[in-house]
Amino acid sequence: MVRSVVARLRNRHNVSIAEVEHQALWQRAGIAIAAVASSQKPLDAAFQAILNEIEASLPGHIVSHDIQFL
Repeated sequence: MVRSVVARLRNRHNVSIAEVEHQALWQRAGIAIAAVASSQKPLDAAFQAILNEIEASLPGHIVSHDIQFL
């Protein structure tokens, strides 16, 4: 299920995304997402849309998330 959501997010939002933690556990997933833009505003909107889509697509809930801009 996580693989299909990762593939859909990659295609729909044009981001780099990978499952990076908890691959051996069926109850958890750790996903990293990276994107590049000329300003922070479009990235904020994209990451919010991605969070909303993950919450709507996967059972359970997001325990935590962290957004860093470099």
